[in-house]
Order: sequence, then C-alpha cells, then structure tokens
Amino acid sequence: MNRWVARLVASLVVGVSATPADASFFHRRCHSSNDSCASTAYAPAAACGSWSYRTETRTVQTPELVTESRTVNATESVPVTRPVTRQVTRMVQTTEARPQQVTTYQQVNKTRTVNVQVCRPVTTTEARTVNVCVPYQETVSATRSVCNYVPTQEVRNCTKDCGHWVNQCVQTGCRTRRDHCGNCYEEPVFRNQRVWCANIVTTQQTVTVNRPVYTQQPYTYVVTKNRTESRTENVQVTRMVATTEARTENYVETVPVTTTQTVNVQVCRPVTENVTENVTTYEQRQVQRQVQVQVCRMVERQVQVQVPVFVPAPAPAPCAPAPCNPCL
Repeated sequence: MNRWVARLVASLVVGVSATPADASFFHRRCHSSNDSCASTAYAPAAACGSWSYRTETRTVQTPELVTESRTVNATESVPVTRPVTRQVTRMVQTTEARPQQVTTYQQVNKTRTVNVQVCRPVTTTEARTVNVCVPYQETVSATRSVCNYVPTQEVRNCTKDCGHWVNQCVQTGCRTRRDHCGNCYEEPVFRNQRVWCANIVTTQQTVTVNRPVYTQQPYTYVVTKNRTESRTENVQVTRMVATTEARTENYVETVPVTTTQTVNVQVCRPVTENVTENVTTYEQRQVQRQVQVQVCRMVERQVQVQVPVFVPAPAPAPCAPAPCNPCL
C-alpha cells in the first residue's frame, strides 16, 4: 500500500509541474518560422508579446494513510481442563520368605600313603683317561733391526741479514700555520727515524749431521710351550640314583555340605489402581477482535501553482507588410 501511495503522489507532482511547459508550447506555436506577424489574417492582433507567471491557489487531492479500528473474526485456542480417570499399574515391593539350598565348604583332615620318587647319591671309582698339558722351554733364534747414528758431513746454504740502521726524515703529520696576511695553510711535520736497511747474504757451510743407519742383528730367546700327554687315573664319581619310596602324609580336603535355609527375598508385584487426573486440552473458538488497519484516504489541500500568462506587446506603427523578428 505504501508503494501505491508513493506512485500516486509522484503522478500528481508531475501533473502540476507540467503546467509551465504548456506556455512554451503556445510560445513556439505563435512564433513558428512558417507564421508571419504581418500576415493579413493576423495583422490587427499579431504583435509580439512576452510570457509571465502568476501565482494561483488550487485545490488538489493528496493520499494520506489513516489508522482505523475494525472488527474481524478470529480463531483462537482456549485451554479446557477436564478430570480423566485411567488405570495405572505400578510395581509394589514386598518381602517373602522362601526356602533356599545353601552349600558350605568344610575342611576335613585325612591321611594317605603315596609313592615318592627320591634321588639318592651313589659314589663309585672309575678309571678314566685324561689329557694333561705339560710345560717345557725351547730356545728360538731370530733377527732384529738395530738403529745406529753415523756422523756425516753435508754442505748447506746459510742465510743471514748483514744490514745496518739508517736515520731517515719521515713525515708524521701536518700542522696549521698562518702567514703574515692571516691566511691559514697546512705545513707538513717531519722527524728523524731509525730505519733498518736489510742486506740478505747467503753462504755455503759444511755441517756435521747424524744419520740413522739400520742393521740386522741375530739374537736368541727362550720360549715356554705346552704339550698334551694322555694319562690314566682313578676318579671318584658320584651319581644320583632315583628310587621309589612309600610315604604317609596328612592332607586337608574341602568337603561341600548342603543345607536348607529360609531366606527373605524382596519381590516386586504389579498393582493396578484407578487414578483421576486433570487433563488440559485446547479447543478452537470463534472470537471477534478489534484490529488497527491503515487505510489510504484522499484529502483536499490548497497548493500554490505558477500559471503562465501571455502579455502582448504595444501595437506597432503602421508599416509595410514585412515579417517580424521571432519572439523569445
């Protein structure tokens, strides 16, 4: 509905604003290039004029949204509470006495004869052949390398420095001076420094050098070795011999004993009873309600409108028929 009202207002505004355009239409028609202000048909009243606007009050219909109260039919759900009787089965716990077989275990002392495997040690003398390691010594000859140092004369190049010290003048920096005109200039600073002038001289000299000389020298040494010999000896041998013996032993046996006892047992029994409860249901009912509704109404309003008015120009003096200049 709001969109429809907006469209209606837009159409009314366009209609009111189009009124000045009609004036331009008449203006163009009056001053068309095909018409002549001096034609014979319109000669008395064909003088050119100008257009102006005047303000007029007009009544227009504008839409407005108005809220109205209306009565409408509606369906609503109404809760209704009613008593309902139904059967309910619940479990009731009771205690009952029941006979029950109970088995207990008792310890009973008994005696029995059993055969037991027993190992007894038995010692005997046996002749055995054994291998014995007998040590002995043996002389062995071998050769070893012996190092002897022999002096040898050799010629070698010897280098030595036969230089000397020399005093030299070396620049160590600069200092700022001023001349008689007051200008600054840099003056180098020198000082005497001792400098070593090298003179490398190489000469050949004969020197004595000990050189190692290896020679083979025989020698003997004693080595202890072992040899295996077989011998016969009497050895005491002890062996474990298994025998069977009868023994009497005491043992405890567990014997089950069954007795009848009366035991109280918790039992659940179903019990049915009638229970009345209030049950709420919803019923559909027709009711009338007051509803606020927006309605579009056309309302009269006074608006100011610019209306074009043609003002003719004063009549010109009589002249020969000729076309006049077109107006604005």
